Amino acid sequence: MKTFAIAIFAISLISPNNVKSRVADHSVAVQGNDANERSREILVSFNKTKHEVREVYGLRREKYKQIHSEAAVRASLADYAGRYKVPDLGYMIVIVRDASGMVVTGSDSQDNAQGRRFHLENVQLDQALLTGTKIYDNGAQAPFEGLFINMTDYEGTSPTEVTHRATTFGLGVVGVSIKAGDVTSYKIFYHFEP
Repeated sequence: MKTFAIAIFAISLISPNNVKSRVADHSVAVQGNDANERSREILVSFNKTKHEVREVYGLRREKYKQIHSEAAVRASLADYAGRYKVPDLGYMIVIVRDASGMVVTGSDSQDNAQGRRFHLENVQLDQALLTGTKIYDNGAQAPFEGLFINMTDYEGTSPTEVTHRATTFGLGVVGVSIKAGDVTSYKIFYHFEP
């Protein structure tokens, strides 16, 4: 019983309020850890594995597909400069250098109507995590959060028999709402176009 009471006391000493006051001087490290955690969450949302086995009239058919994403960390936003597009939707993000530094612009849609232009303000890059605020031409604002990703697509009949492998670099953006028919997606992948 004494051990239990000591453990409870020790836990109360490291409560979140006490931890915050002790690490207040290390806010940069805490933000970095938050960015790392958020990056992992975004990566998980872009990963997928599907292994299907069907047997019909004694014939066994297998299909295997895996999408594995890894953060594509580069030194600065300038290293990500270029055009990023979503095939078939017309969405676009462009990262360029101008006289004032790096500029991020793009276009997306609202209710599947094409062509709402925006630029990003308060742009921050923490490793591969890009955040900011979308400012649309009409003055509307929306949060922006995306992760630069190397996305590898594996296809075959099983995890040990992969017949196709391709890696695509791009920007995975979350917090969006894209509706196609009866399906709504809350993430989108912009492919880099050199």
